[in-house]
Amino acid sequence: MRLFIDDGPAERVLALLDGDLNAPVLHDSPLTALGYAMPRHAPDTSIRIALALLRAGADPVNAGVEPSIFTRALASGLPELVLAVAEAGGAKGVKLTPAQRLMFASCRGDVKEVQQLLASGKLKATAFKGNTNGTGHEFITPLVAAARGGHTDVARALVAKGCPPTWGSGKWGPGGAPAYQAALFGHGDLARELGGVTDEVLARAAHKGGHVELARSFDPAIDARIRVASARVSPPADLIATWRRELAANRQPWPEWAALETIAAEDWTQDGFMLVHASRPLSVDRRPEKPANLRAWIAALTGLRPSRERTGHALFDSVGLGQVTRASESFWPDLGHVDEIPSGCHALTQTASGAPVLTRGDDVLVIQGREFVRLASFEVFVRYALHCALEGKDWSRDGVRTRFAYDRYELAELTLLD
Repeated sequence: MRLFIDDGPAERVLALLDGDLNAPVLHDSPLTALGYAMPRHAPDTSIRIALALLRAGADPVNAGVEPSIFTRALASGLPELVLAVAEAGGAKGVKLTPAQRLMFASCRGDVKEVQQLLASGKLKATAFKGNTNGTGHEFITPLVAAARGGHTDVARALVAKGCPPTWGSGKWGPGGAPAYQAALFGHGDLARELGGVTDEVLARAAHKGGHVELARSFDPAIDARIRVASARVSPPADLIATWRRELAANRQPWPEWAALETIAAEDWTQDGFMLVHASRPLSVDRRPEKPANLRAWIAALTGLRPSRERTGHALFDSVGLGQVTRASESFWPDLGHVDEIPSGCHALTQTASGAPVLTRGDDVLVIQGREFVRLASFEVFVRYALHCALEGKDWSRDGVRTRFAYDRYELAELTLLD
C-alpha cells in the first residue's frame, strides 16, 4: 500500500504483481491494482503507477468493482491519465453522461465538442464535479482539466459559459484554483490569463510541478522562499526521544499507557516525521500539529497507527480541526444528515468510512441516523482505541466489527459503528 501512496517505484509494484496485473490489492475488496491507483487523491500527485500498469497491459476497463477504470480516470480530472486510459481502450463501451462527455472533451482539448455540449444551455460548464477526495472537492471541473492540459481555447469557452475562472480558489486554499493548476502543470500563460491567484502562489505551484524557470518568471525570489520553507518543515533528528519524553511527561494511570511506554522504549526507526517500530505493526506520525481545545496529553497519542505502512487509520489525527459546527459539513458530508450538531463539539478522530467522532465535555459522540449519540466517556474511548492500536487493530474497522474488547471497555453503543 505504501508503494501506491508514494507513487512508486512503479517497477516495484509490477514486480510484486508478478505478471498478474489485474490482481486485487485489498484483502477485503476485488478492486484491481489499476483501480486502486485511480483516481489519484491529490490534484498534483504523480500518476506513474497507473501509467506503468496501463503500459504493461492491465485491464483498462474493469476495476474489479464499479465504477469503471475510465470513469475513475475522469473523476481525477488529469488529462494525461484520462487520455492514457482511452488510448488503452478503456473508453470503449462506457456510456458517458453529458457532464462526463464535457470532462472528456476538456481533457483532450476538443473545443468544438465543448462548445456543442454547452450550446443547448441544458448543461452547465460546472456540471462535472470530480469527487476524488469525496464530497466537497467540487473544484475538479472541466476548467481544471483544461488548465492542467494547457487547453486555452477550451478554458475560454468554459469561462464564457459561466464557469468562474477562480473556481475552487479559497475554499480549500489556492490549490483548487484553475490558475494554480495551470502553473503546476507548466502552463504559465494560461495561469496568468485565468488569474485570481497571486504571482507568489503561482511561483510555488510551478516550482512544485518542477517548472523552475516558470516559477522564477512569477517570482524571482522563489528559490530563497523554497529554501526557507524547506528548512522550516524539516523533521528534527530526535523525534523518537522527544516522543518518549512526551509519553513520560503526560503519563496516564492506565495499563494501556504503560504498555505503550514499554513499546516506545523498544527499537524504532525514524523516516521523516514517521516513527516505525522494528518488529511490531506500529508506526507514529509525528508531524508538528497539536490538538485543539482538547486535553493536552492527547498529543502524545496523536498519529499512532496500527500498521507500519503510511496508510490506514491514525489515532486522533483530526483534532487540529477544532470546533465542529454546521460549517464543517464541507469536510465531513455526513454532518449534513444530522438534524442538530450539539454545541461545544470538537473533532477527535473519524471512523474508517470518514464519519466524524466528536467530543463534548466528557462524552464521545458518533452519528446514528439523523442524530448524534453517546458512544463512551472520553477516557474509555481513548483507552479502547489505544488498546486496539497496540494489538495491531484499527479501532474503527477491525475492533468495531469484531466487537473487540466490548465488555472490558463498556462501549454500550458499539454496534452503531458496524
